[in-house]
Amino acid sequence: MQQNESNPNPKQSFKEWLEKLQQESWQLELLISGFAIYGIYASKDFIAQLDYYTDNNLSGELRLLGFIIVFILQKGWIIFFLNLLVHVILRGLWIGAIGLRYVSGDIDYKSLNYSETFSGYLKRKVGSFDDFIESMEKSCSVIFAYTFLLFLLLMSMMLFILEVMILVYLSQKFGGDNVVIVGLLSLVWMFFFVLGLIVFVDFIALGVLKKTRDGALSRIYLQVYRFYSFITLSFLYRPLLYNFIDNRYTRRLFFFSLPYIALVIFGEGLITNHRLAYLPDTGYQLETATGIHAEYYDDLRINNLYFKENDRFRLTHEQLQFITLEKFEVDSELTSFFIALNKDLEREMANKSLLTPFRNKGFNFSFLQKINKDPYTQNIQKAMSQDMKELYEKRRNAKREFQKSGNDATQKYLDSLVMEINDREMGWRIKIEETKKAAAEKILKTYLSFFTVYLDEQILPVQKCFFTRHPHNNEEGIRCYVHLDSISRGLHTFKFVRNFNPDNQASEAKMLYLPIIKK
Repeated sequence: MQQNESNPNPKQSFKEWLEKLQQESWQLELLISGFAIYGIYASKDFIAQLDYYTDNNLSGELRLLGFIIVFILQKGWIIFFLNLLVHVILRGLWIGAIGLRYVSGDIDYKSLNYSETFSGYLKRKVGSFDDFIESMEKSCSVIFAYTFLLFLLLMSMMLFILEVMILVYLSQKFGGDNVVIVGLLSLVWMFFFVLGLIVFVDFIALGVLKKTRDGALSRIYLQVYRFYSFITLSFLYRPLLYNFIDNRYTRRLFFFSLPYIALVIFGEGLITNHRLAYLPDTGYQLETATGIHAEYYDDLRINNLYFKENDRFRLTHEQLQFITLEKFEVDSELTSFFIALNKDLEREMANKSLLTPFRNKGFNFSFLQKINKDPYTQNIQKAMSQDMKELYEKRRNAKREFQKSGNDATQKYLDSLVMEINDREMGWRIKIEETKKAAAEKILKTYLSFFTVYLDEQILPVQKCFFTRHPHNNEEGIRCYVHLDSISRGLHTFKFVRNFNPDNQASEAKMLYLPIIKK
């Protein structure tokens, strides 16, 4: 008996410690929320940079993965920022209520001297001040945990969507033209999706399938449940989830989770605010030469950076337009425009052009590929190897002979072989460089063929174009120079016509008018 008193039950001690800790948890909640809000707000720039990098520097499967990661971070940012901000406000109100209770105690309805009707109503609806403090305490504690649960639910949802997209991609990638293989792989991803949908329905129905008394069905569904718990990482937060739905108070908040997540994902486009009802939209202005927009002019964009210091990050990291003019106010005889090599142009080049790309698109492991990856010079290099093979063999034999004899005749013969090899290699290298240059020029002309440039409705001959990077954010593209010495001073209009339809036709016009001023 004495042993039991000196060594209490460890579980009971742990529960007592938890009871004490949860009473003091508000301090940790408030501290963590404060630091988290500051860190989350500061992370907005990083997420924007990651989004920009994903959109402009990644392609193929890696771009899809980057998009999913950025999407989770963007929507998670909204969830954390809003919820923790509400938590800090409510927790501050709770602290204020406790301080007020110390000064004035509970609510004294008699001292208010209201009528019996209003006094009775307020006692029923408002209650005691202690009940209000307790309600605030419960709300603050639940919101703090609810924030993390929401983010984890969003992460699991996006992981499932990503896995379905990967299976669809694999069925297209490895199926090829084989109808049987494509059909089998399609059945796999459809089966995966349907089972996942069943688990999701069970989840939002609070485990209706888990309540079935059919032993065989329960055992089968248990394996399905375990599989999807693993691939969506929901096993990581399962205790938090079940502790939420086993209580009537927190269960109501759980039912709000799906509408809340849907609002976070789709809410941005549901509400619009137009301050100037009579102002035509940007697309119409660009199609009819009735507007001037700084994002299409390098000099105006730089001016915006100078005058809008608080908006510097957005201006420097917003996506570059497909065409940008060097200057709005042209004070020289020569100006230029920049064509961004975006995904629309890349798609058009792949679909409409028969040209061979210089390298493989997307994510590649360089150490698994051959050193020479240039398809334009592979045949020339093979021919060079065959042509030089005999001379290389003669040089090796001459070196061995000279090492044995060391006579002058062998030295002269070896020197003549080296000179012949150098001359012939130089000829082959010139041929390789000429072939690469011709291929690059052909690719450049093909890119330019997707556009027609006009000045004041007259086709404008392009003087010279170069592959380059734009200083805005190091975007890759083509810069073309044009002479304006033949036009008069005053207002003129560039017109750029894309000879193809971009993917997002609603946001980007096929025809673009950009006014300029010639000084």
